[in-house]
Amino acid sequence: MDTSHDVNGIPARPLPVEDRDSNAIAPVDPHLAAVVEALPQDGRALPRQLVLDAAQQQALDWLMGGGTISEAAEVAGVARQTVSRWVNHDPAFSWLYRQWQEQIRNTAEARMLNLADAAVENVIAAIREKNDLRASQFLLRLLGIGARSRRDLTRD
Repeated sequence: MDTSHDVNGIPARPLPVEDRDSNAIAPVDPHLAAVVEALPQDGRALPRQLVLDAAQQQALDWLMGGGTISEAAEVAGVARQTVSRWVNHDPAFSWLYRQWQEQIRNTAEARMLNLADAAVENVIAAIREKNDLRASQFLLRLLGIGARSRRDLTRD
């Protein structure tokens, strides 16, 4: 049974029963649904339709859940090399997998950026309130202040 996702407009979320195509299955994993919904609608360098068979869908779901390639292969009932080939060479599978990885990276980066202000406040507090020499040295190195080595100082 194939899982099909039309790049140009078929929703990735489950359709009401009366609107369902008997051959189409919505992705089980909510991350995959988000990835498929994020497909460019302008047709940029993508196959017209992304098709995963049941084993590929199981393997992709397992990988997206944090599993290894070996575990995904076992769950999908295929060899590890097969899943590796899908990840590296199958256009639909590898594209969905890379899009999911990019989404995870972007989410992690956004979360880290949200913590940047708190990190700056911690460094300021460590220096001002605790007179933390290591925090002071870290900040000076980060800013490139005092970067001259002792050797350079002895030459002057």
